[in-house]
Amino acid sequence: MVVGERTNRQGSERDLIAKVNSFPPAAHRTALEALGVNGYRRGVLTQFQLEQLLGLSQPQTDDFLAHHVISSSEIDLHQLNAEQWEKELDEWLDELPALPNLPDEAFSRERIYTREDEWRQITNALLE
Repeated sequence: MVVGERTNRQGSERDLIAKVNSFPPAAHRTALEALGVNGYRRGVLTQFQLEQLLGLSQPQTDDFLAHHVISSSEIDLHQLNAEQWEKELDEWLDELPALPNLPDEAFSRERIYTREDEWRQITNALLE
């Protein structure tokens, strides 16, 4: 890894952490739980590490895992028909946190391209 890449990655990680910390508390907790479930499913986290991450007791973690982690023997998405797959997807989507919609001005050209325009102005000023 090149030093510049590490610096960029650290900067983007800081940006991501700042963004997550700006979420409402319920969304912050949901993001932490999603991270924990993903890590547990991939085998990166043990059940004990998940307990520590989420601040749960062992019985609470058992309940959490029973609710959030479906073992591969319970359900195989490749064997579901279209209606069953859609039902599983709907149930999963219902568990996602309800976040507020972005205001319309967030999609304005000025909001999206502000930095590009500023960069062009600075570049043009330097070249003149």
